[in-house]
Amino acid sequence: MLWKSESASRCACYRLDGRCLIWCRGNGAPPPPDPISTRGEDRRAAPQRPNTFFQRLYRQAAGQLGGLEAREHTAQVVASGQRERRFRWDAQDQQDASLRRPLPLLVCSPTMELGIDIADLDLVHLRNVPPTPANYAQGSGRAGRQGQPGLVITYCGALNNHDQHFFRNQEEMVSGSVRAPRLDLTNEALVRAHLQAEWLAQVAVPMRQSLETVVNTDNYPELPLREGIAQQLQLGTE
Repeated sequence: MLWKSESASRCACYRLDGRCLIWCRGNGAPPPPDPISTRGEDRRAAPQRPNTFFQRLYRQAAGQLGGLEAREHTAQVVASGQRERRFRWDAQDQQDASLRRPLPLLVCSPTMELGIDIADLDLVHLRNVPPTPANYAQGSGRAGRQGQPGLVITYCGALNNHDQHFFRNQEEMVSGSVRAPRLDLTNEALVRAHLQAEWLAQVAVPMRQSLETVVNTDNYPELPLREGIAQQLQLGTE
């Protein structure tokens, strides 16, 4: 059932052959204690009680969730714009055959926190407690943008000290003070990035949805500016 493989660190690893697994329907009783996670514990203790929440979920609501679709929205996803349109789903999008159907769930990185408003978004689920109240305000503020009530659910990890602190002190995150942004003037790379961003804004270089409109990615690894963009960045004589 086990086969040997080598990891990147050249250490011997053993993996379980998935073809040897037998999937059987359970009877609702909890499984026996895991011999790895319960190592050193007294396994003769009282058996674990079944989780009635998941029992009801699998027996009653699972059938309704079978057709539910969710997609990712991150900076690495090329089709983020199309997925955002499917998530918004207005009357004009219904005529676009390429969008197929509405997208009820969107799993997002912080790319959806800044500057993106979806008027009829009602629910935001945060998979962990954000680092600061400012991050919480940005993420939770996506819901209820049209004046309607918005529901924000934040999951707190049981083994995460940060999450557990704010689980016990919720007002520090939900009603905490948002600090003004700071710029470390001793960070040369950060200052250079801000100056370059201001320069691009002043010369009105259109970024659109991809850097490929500015940088010639065919010439790798030099990545030179495209000819038209290079001319826009040239300083005049005056």
